[in-house]
Amino acid sequence: MPLATARALVPADVDVVPCAPGHTLGGFPLARYEPGSTLEYGELLVFPALTRVRGRRGWWISHAYVDSE
Repeated sequence: MPLATARALVPADVDVVPCAPGHTLGGFPLARYEPGSTLEYGELLVFPALTRVRGRRGWWISHAYVDSE
């Protein structure tokens, strides 16, 4: 994802980690938790950037959608 696009979805006090010139890594995993799981629902997460906060790297999740209350 372009750094400028990711930067707009990540708080200003969180560092976006570039992974290629002008880009970072992002994605949108989709999961379905079915019978046998603690809860049953579908989930879509949007993570626009690999980030760094206080020296630790991780994914910034900007949006989370579920199909159950």
